[in-house]
Amino acid sequence: MTNVKQLMDEHDMLDRMAVELLASVRAGQSAAQIVYLRARLSSLLGTHLAAEDRAIYPRLAQSACPEAVSCGRDFTHELAVLSVDWEAYLREWSEDSIAADFSHFAAETEDMMTRLRERIEFEQRCLLPLAVREGALPLRAAA
Repeated sequence: MTNVKQLMDEHDMLDRMAVELLASVRAGQSAAQIVYLRARLSSLLGTHLAAEDRAIYPRLAQSACPEAVSCGRDFTHELAVLSVDWEAYLREWSEDSIAADFSHFAAETEDMMTRLRERIEFEQRCLLPLAVREGALPLRAAA
């Protein structure tokens, strides 16, 4: 069962991977290396979002607290926008297109990683405490 510690650990890994990707782009590493790092990030991000979708959002939607229902709906909408933009970013920036227009790719990557890292921080600060308060998530895995 998904728990707060697991999601927080994943947030930490996602943040580190975003920082690593940004460092790679800023250092001008090869498009192949950047695509590899981005694929690792994308894979963990997909797994993480699926866990949140299963564990948190349905329970917030069924909460007796109108604030929790509203926040859950807002969080879901904001995440949907980010997810669509992430998918477009992945489609647009293949290894070849990165190599062909590195400066544009770098600028878009800076923006996307900023948005991703802000979302992670927001979830740590707002979403996970709300999920615990509403009984949607245990703090740790059962012993």
